[in-house]
Order: sequence, then C-alpha cells, then structure tokens
Amino acid sequence: MKQAILDSALQIAKRDGWEQVTTRRITQEFGYTTSAIYHYLGSKDQLLYELRQQGFAQLKATLQNAVTNHSADAPAQLQ
Repeated sequence: MKQAILDSALQIAKRDGWEQVTTRRITQEFGYTTSAIYHYLGSKDQLLYELRQQGFAQLKATLQNAVTNHSADAPAQLQ
C-alpha cells in the first residue's frame, strides 16, 4: 500500500508538478483515505522524502550500471 501511495503521488507530480502533490489530491484521484496516507507515510514531508530517496536510488543504480558497462572507447565516444 505504501508503494502504491508513492506511485500515485509521483503520477501527480509528473503530470501537474510537485506543488500539486497534496494528500487531498491523492485521496481524490486514487481513492486512498487520508488516514491510510498518514498511517504509511506519517506526513507529506515524509512522502516527498521517500520519493526523493527512491529517485536517488534509481539514479545511483543507473550510474553504477553505466560505469560497470562502459566500453574502453568511452572517452573517444564523448568527443
């Protein structure tokens, strides 16, 4: 349920911007109760923190993959 709430918030942010990510909006669009949001995440600040942490984890994995799988000719490819 926690991840579903985070995914819902991320959908709103991608579509309408971070300013529009509110607990009210999440409940209206996706049918979660406000109490469920607070139960799983505690606050809107915690929700945004969790989304940032997931984004940084994805970025880290992408960068690690790029470094691990780079070709020996990578510097030449950048020119």
